[in-house]
Amino acid sequence: MINLSRLIGLGLFNGDNLRYVKQFKPVVVWNITNRCNLNCSYCYNSLDYQDNKDLTLKEALAIVDNILSYGISVLIFSGGEPLLWNGLLPLARYVSRRGIPVALSTNGTLITLAVAEKLKKAGFSYVGISLDGPSEVNNFLRGSPNAFTDAIRAIRSCKMSGIRVGLRVTLTTINFKNIEDIFSLAKKEGINRICFYHLMPVGRAKDNFNELSLNFEDTRKVVENILENTIKLLEEGRQIEVLTVNNPVDGIMAYLKLKEIGKHKLAKEALQLLAIQGGAHRSEGRGILSLDNKGNLYVNQFWMDKPIGNLKEKSLKELWDSKECNLLISLRKKEEIVPKKCKECIWFIYCGGGIRKRAWGVGGQLDSEDPACFLCVEEIKKLK
Repeated sequence: MINLSRLIGLGLFNGDNLRYVKQFKPVVVWNITNRCNLNCSYCYNSLDYQDNKDLTLKEALAIVDNILSYGISVLIFSGGEPLLWNGLLPLARYVSRRGIPVALSTNGTLITLAVAEKLKKAGFSYVGISLDGPSEVNNFLRGSPNAFTDAIRAIRSCKMSGIRVGLRVTLTTINFKNIEDIFSLAKKEGINRICFYHLMPVGRAKDNFNELSLNFEDTRKVVENILENTIKLLEEGRQIEVLTVNNPVDGIMAYLKLKEIGKHKLAKEALQLLAIQGGAHRSEGRGILSLDNKGNLYVNQFWMDKPIGNLKEKSLKELWDSKECNLLISLRKKEEIVPKKCKECIWFIYCGGGIRKRAWGVGGQLDSEDPACFLCVEEIKKLK
């Protein structure tokens, strides 16, 4: 996760104390249910995954004790649609009372003011609501005629209840030209956080990846557009946090943009932050881990086809610190598994070779090139 606002403006934002430190505890994304009430074309879950075999609250509480004994920084409840799981509120309350921040990743369609107030009482400090553009675009991508209006209701309900709320936007060929609409919506609704996600070829998105994924030129254009809109808002004095996810090259682009517009001191400081964060060095196999609705542990929410083990049977320490899981071992030695292009790239220490799961999904091997890298040859070899 690249905090463009932090790199460009060097202000302090929520979560920066986790990103820019050398010693850290992992973030946990828990897909607490794989059931969902929408049918998004780019979902990293598959329709085949949906079932009614979720954990009981008792089992989930035991897993919480398991992961908290290891030590984590944040617990994010996701899905499916996490609000479809009946034990969500008491489980979140249990975690928050142990001093661990809890966040919710949701499509927002089930959040009314009454629900938002319950989320607040349960201890949720942040709710990320998926919304991918203006009404017609969002509803098309999510397969529902009411998805947009329901998401807006959720945003307003969370704000009225005193919960920090943000937008989660997945970039596709359908909505990448609607960046201005996203920023305009954020201004109109008083939203101070936007996360832009680059598409991953997993779950349902794998079946639609060729149709929905951006090419080299469009990926570059959309990141530049996001950067320009972020700079504009920061220059206007707005405290907005803009992040991109699943493509560490975005951080390099932010540095290059600062150099281009003559902000050399900021550029130098941004590069120092990128070196601390480490890009994909930290995002796969180290800084984030994922659980599913049966207690299985994964490298992250995109490696759901490669379970490491089950937390009902073993401790998180035993599984996460394992010396026997080949995938974990490989991802923690990025310099050995990335392609030649990455090994020779001057930005490798800041980027980490891109996202190996996307490289795997498109190229079929861990050492395949990440197709989301949009740096040109001159930028890879000459500019620093």
